This record gives sequence, structure tokens and C-alpha cells, in this order.
Amino acid sequence: MKKFVVVLVMIMILSGCGQKPSEPVEYKDGNYTGESAPDEWGGKLVAHLTVEGGKIIECTIENLDNNGVEKGEDYGKVDGKITNPGLYQIAQNAVEVTKDYPKELLETQDIKLVDVISGATVSHKAFQEAVQDALSEEGGE
Repeated sequence: MKKFVVVLVMIMILSGCGQKPSEPVEYKDGNYTGESAPDEWGGKLVAHLTVEGGKIIECTIENLDNNGVEKGEDYGKVDGKITNPGLYQIAQNAVEVTKDYPKELLETQDIKLVDVISGATVSHKAFQEAVQDALSEEGGE
């Protein structure tokens, strides 16, 4: 029985050795725009990408609320007032850290390698969707 377990472990270890390292991602040059599906609150994210030499050289986003307005200092308020300071702070933190996603995409050049930032999980999903939409054949301008 011990031999069987040892052989099984060796097979599992060796099966991972033959994998190829991931190929660098290369994109078609151009300007691209894509958007995410609305989130559970009706907000969405729009990504604008510029690709040159097969690499993403610019990425900007519009982080829009359910009215199509860029999320800013009023995001998380109710009727223009902070009714729940804790929730307001969470909303504001999410808006702020979402701004880091484009920088990380420029560094990694692969949307699959952009890490989730704590406090902006919903925005991460929206960012992934928007970038994938932009880089799909339909997203080119």
C-alpha cells in the first residue's frame, strides 16, 4: 500500500513538471472600449485601452453609478447626505482602490493576472468584464 501511495504522489508531482510557462499576451494595435454588465446596484465600469506594438500602453476607466455618473465623493450618500458613515467609507474606499486596476493591467499585460484588491471585489469583476469586452473583436474602435 505504501508503494502505491508513493507512486501516486510521484505521478502527481511529475505531471506538473511538463507544463509550459504561459506565453506573453499580445494584442492587436488599436483603441478599444468595453463595458461591464451592470452590477447589483446598477453601476458599471467602462474601460478604454490603447494598444501599440502588441502591448497595452494606456488604460483608463469610467466607474459609473446607476445614473451613469462617475462615482466620486457623493457615491455612498443617500439624497446627498451621509446616512451611514460606515457604508459611506466602504463605498469611498472601493472607488479609490478601483483606480489601481488600470495600473496593474499595464504592469501585467494580462487581465487574468490583475489581482483583486480588498474592498473592491465587485469593481474587480466589472474591470475584468470591461477589459475582456474591449479586447474582444467587437470592442475595437
